[in-house]
Amino acid sequence: MQATAIEFISQIPLFADLNPRQLQLIADAYEERNYHPEEIIFYQGDPIDGMLTILSGQAVHWQHSNGSQRKVGTLPAGQTIYPEALFRVISQPTTLIAATQVKTIQLSRHKFQKLVSTNPDLKTTLFPSQSPPIHIGGEHEDEKTLLIIRQHWWAFAYTIWLPFVVMIVMWIATVLITQRLASFIMLI
Repeated sequence: MQATAIEFISQIPLFADLNPRQLQLIADAYEERNYHPEEIIFYQGDPIDGMLTILSGQAVHWQHSNGSQRKVGTLPAGQTIYPEALFRVISQPTTLIAATQVKTIQLSRHKFQKLVSTNPDLKTTLFPSQSPPIHIGGEHEDEKTLLIIRQHWWAFAYTIWLPFVVMIVMWIATVLITQRLASFIMLI
């Protein structure tokens, strides 16, 4: 893919933090298409297969309803539309028609998801953890906690066995002591 396409891709907010190698991976997954003036790029109501970027030219959005159509807007070169289509199926809200000679690049949802699943570093860069790192103590600098689970009940019982035994011994001692004052003080 040309350097121009990589420049456009690096301007997309989703891909802004990618390094050059990761940008090249994304750029290689894009499909380049050319459209002549008045050629339909998308029909209204069609499922959108992925994110589309207009590299050159201009396209017009038209909305059809009740047998009439109206112009909704114009897409200039450098415009990216439908990044959400990389994550879920959405329908085309308008018909997109090339107003001039248009060159586009499109990243399909399938290719994007395959890239993310086969490149862990790409996944980490695109979707960093939203929670701050957890430190439980005793970790070295190069270690990090991945999962915290709750302890088994025996771990809790192990920590309270000594106070429990002392409490039982003191209760028995208060029963065995015949002097009420001493027995009351031990009970407390």
